[in-house]
Amino acid sequence: MNSLPTPQRDLLATAVVLVYVLALVALCDTLVQRAWITSSLSRKIVHIGAASWLLFWSLYSSHEDGPYWRLNVFVPAAKGVELFVKGAIIRDPNDKDVRSMSRSGNPAELLLGPLQFTAVMTVVGLFFFRQNVACLIMAAVGVGDGIAPIVGGWIGRHKYRSPLVPKNADVKSVEGSVGVFVGTIIGYYAFALIAIPSEPLIPVSSVCQYALATAVVEGLAPSNIDNIAIPVAIHSLYRFQVL
Repeated sequence: MNSLPTPQRDLLATAVVLVYVLALVALCDTLVQRAWITSSLSRKIVHIGAASWLLFWSLYSSHEDGPYWRLNVFVPAAKGVELFVKGAIIRDPNDKDVRSMSRSGNPAELLLGPLQFTAVMTVVGLFFFRQNVACLIMAAVGVGDGIAPIVGGWIGRHKYRSPLVPKNADVKSVEGSVGVFVGTIIGYYAFALIAIPSEPLIPVSSVCQYALATAVVEGLAPSNIDNIAIPVAIHSLYRFQVL
């Protein structure tokens, strides 16, 4: 793809990302319909898979080649518009996105975590393209936060409830929080090594601090705003450490 002119290269890269996202959602929808996985597990698979969209950044041109690298946000931005329409206007409980991304099958849930997530992807792709902080944010909100309920659901034994949520809110587990910590670390290095191989890696000690911050925020924040709270926390900590 490097031999292609810049506009064509970035358009082709965007097409690859689009096929990837559509295939991911279709696969999870099929698995849910066949009762091979739950809608909750499907939601987290889509969550982690969508965050991995930055692995395709190496297919795009650079800032020096013109503005076309911004096409990397076309898919998340378009998906955000689609989720808004489906959650606020169409409201079809049988829609594939509702089945694969909502917790309870309520179309309005698309307007919470899923829509917030596409907004975060769009901001990251526009303002932090091929930067370490982008890999940190997506590792935290995508991999770490995505793994938490999976680990907690499988092996979570030590439960706790955040003081910031209602008493009838879902409890979380220490094991799930450990999953956030480990997932954020693994996610960062996987994303950084593939998406920005020419950039120096953040030291392990610093990545562990970001991972710990992610685990704390994920454990405390209400579930309907953690997709915003985690990126804000990670970016703030990153700015503090860089300054």
